[in-house]
Amino acid sequence: MLTGVIRSDVAIEMSIKIMTAFVEMRKFISNNALLFERIDSIETRQLLYQNEANEKFNQLFNALQNNNESKKESIFFDKLSELKELLLSKLASIEN
Repeated sequence: MLTGVIRSDVAIEMSIKIMTAFVEMRKFISNNALLFERIDSIETRQLLYQNEANEKFNQLFNALQNNNESKKESIFFDKLSELKELLLSKLASIEN
């Protein structure tokens, strides 16, 4: 194409080099198509594994958070029970 606009030996040489580069790129892509497919497959599997791992971590963190909340409730009820026992013992000592 360049030679259609500029008629010189340099333009012809550059046009040939450009065409050679495109031919080499096409050969490279066709020779390595299987490799590119395998890389794409690996990337897809990696994304699936990453999503599964993220989901498992979220489940784990939610379970840990729920466990901590239940421990807080347990501590609250333990303290409430202690307070009840203290009040009952004080009432008993007043009645005696």
